[in-house]
Amino acid sequence: MKHSATTEGYSQLTLEQRGVIEVLAPKPDVLQTEIAQAIKVNQSTVSRELARNSIGGVYDAHLAHNLAQHRAYRPDVCPILDSCPELVKHVIHYMENKRNVKQALFLTHQKYPKLPTVCAETLYQWAYTTASPEADRICKLLTYPRTERKKRSKRKSNRGKLKNQQNIAKRSKLADKRRVFGFWEGDLVMGKAGKTAVVTLVERKTRYTIIIPLELKTSKYVVQTIIFALSFLPPKAVRSITWDNGKEMAEHEMLAELLDINIYFADPHSPWQRGTNENTNGQLRKWYPKGTDFEGVTYDEWKKVEQWLNTRPMEVLSMKTPEELFLKNLKRLVRMHL
Repeated sequence: MKHSATTEGYSQLTLEQRGVIEVLAPKPDVLQTEIAQAIKVNQSTVSRELARNSIGGVYDAHLAHNLAQHRAYRPDVCPILDSCPELVKHVIHYMENKRNVKQALFLTHQKYPKLPTVCAETLYQWAYTTASPEADRICKLLTYPRTERKKRSKRKSNRGKLKNQQNIAKRSKLADKRRVFGFWEGDLVMGKAGKTAVVTLVERKTRYTIIIPLELKTSKYVVQTIIFALSFLPPKAVRSITWDNGKEMAEHEMLAELLDINIYFADPHSPWQRGTNENTNGQLRKWYPKGTDFEGVTYDEWKKVEQWLNTRPMEVLSMKTPEELFLKNLKRLVRMHL
């Protein structure tokens, strides 16, 4: 049984209509508007159909029809979302303003308390399995846009190891529990063609983020820049930094020595071991997607993104902001050393 969309301008296609699309779509002289006129639907329906049900750039009517039926045939994931377009509309509004799903739901329920309440997982499932423009929009606005759940795959590493690395397995278990302040994660976020980059540093307990634009990508310059950014913090505000295996950390021993901290490295191709940092980088990409040339991004613009990241109420922080908790922990350390 199909789960049909109720939004005006969006309709479920029949196998016959998909057959017409299969014939006309490959022809370079046929526009999507002409295909839409031929099967009597809006042009947006044709565009969405090709984007959603093409495999490897090829559209097959029967395969597309089966894919659509597979998505449509599901239990009612959330009748509330199906019957409350106003709730969906407000969630989309907040996501378009660079909020993630949990933040968008929290702000919606805070501002519109009379609307029904749903959890983030329900919204994910609804978006992944519902054929509607609103569901498609939510999927595109996710931190890592996709139209269905992604499975982890295992890959063998072919990257060279840095000298004298300390594996993340040696890091204090206190860092895993996030109860102790001062354990950081770091990474390089690359601009267009890898020509420009910024460093992102995230404190694990508070999720506080520091963004450092780079003029050079040499290891020595990267390390010196990090030392300068963190040297203003009081003792024990930086206990360790966990990085991936990028060659920008070739001078990690200098970083460890001058800051008097430990530098740990995640296993190759294991981004979940630095999940806090990876999530933050995904949020940053909402502002500057992959392929953006950072050359045109000013220092003040980077600091604006940094402020946005640090002043967002987060569910994992009981709706407090990273900045609020970071300053609270800093003040506690300062008092301890008076």
